Parts: sequence; C-alpha cells; structure tokens
Amino acid sequence: MTGGALFKLLLKWMKTLNLEVKNIVAQSYDGASAKRGKYRSIAARLKEVAPCDTIITFIENRFDENMIDDILLMEKLFLTKVLLNENELKQLSKQYSLSYDDLRGEQRLYKAKLLTSQATLPEIRSSILENHLNVCLPVMNELFNILWTIPVNTCLYESSFSILRRIKNYLRSTTREDCLSGLALLNIEHDAEIDYDEIIKEFVSVKKSRKIVF
Repeated sequence: MTGGALFKLLLKWMKTLNLEVKNIVAQSYDGASAKRGKYRSIAARLKEVAPCDTIITFIENRFDENMIDDILLMEKLFLTKVLLNENELKQLSKQYSLSYDDLRGEQRLYKAKLLTSQATLPEIRSSILENHLNVCLPVMNELFNILWTIPVNTCLYESSFSILRRIKNYLRSTTREDCLSGLALLNIEHDAEIDYDEIIKEFVSVKKSRKIVF
C-alpha cells in the first residue's frame, strides 16, 4: 500500500473517531524508501495538513530562552548607558568564551563614549567603525558582531544554496573555497553600498611595494 493510500485510510479512521488532524504530534514511517518517504510518506503528508508542530519545533530551536537572554543583554550593553552588573557580564563572557576582565573594562570605556541611548544598531555600527572602536575595544567588537548576525533571517542562508548553484557551475568546477565564499557573499549582499576608496586603501596598505604603484 502506498503512502497516499495509507494517509487516506488514516484520515478515514480519524474522522470515524472524531479526531482532529491538526492535533497530531507524532512521527510515522510507511516503509517507503528514504527519498520517496521524505515527500510522499504519511509523515510528509501530515506535515502539509498540520504544519504547526514542525513550525513550533523550529521556532523553539532558533529562539531558545538562553539566546533571547543573551540578545537582551547585548542590546542593553550597546544601546543603553546602563552598566551591566557582574552576573550579566559573567553570563556573556562565559557564553561566548570572552575575557570577563577585558569586557568589564571595555564596557566602561564604551559607555563613556556613547553619546545617546536612542541610537539604533546600524547607527552604533557606523559609530564603532568611524571612531575605530573595533580596534580599541576588541572584546566589545566581537560581541557586537555576534549581536549583528544573530537576528539575520534564516531565509538568507537557505537562499544562499541556490546562489551557490549558480556560481559554482561547470565553468567554475575548480573554484577555491575562499574565492567561492567571496563570490557568494557578493551575490547575497548585492544591495550593500561599497566604498571603493576604502577597499583600495586596504589593498594598497597590505604591501609597501603597492604604495609606490598607486
């Protein structure tokens, strides 16, 4: 019996017993092959009819309580003038393997530099780069990079696989990993504004011989 036939039989019995399909929370297997079962099995068909269980599971995994706490602490650290207490600093330093003493010291310097508590994350990011705080406060900069990337929509990562398929085709079958990553990043972030002067300065500063040419 196929997965479709078993699914229809299951719906028939559930209707007889006055059971709602949307209340099903279970895993099932109809004996089909792995590839076919992934799309046509009873479990696959149930997910189409009642996807809430799958959605809730993904949400719980992506936004667990500990991650939310960390995000709130980092927002308090970067967006307000309130100093994090000892326990909060220890929580962040332990979670991301950072130096507690360095984080405590850099926090005070950062708060003294922060002019307003009404700034947004993009504004804070621009301020950090313009004032070279990413160099002066390396631990804070590492935390900010984490905060900046956590809320990224997972759809970007899922769509990046289709981008990779377009980039790494038969014409680029020998593309190195670093080159492929760079091409993928350029495609994914194609809307980002690029300061070519800054790129040229960084390129030239790597080797002294380039300064003579440029």
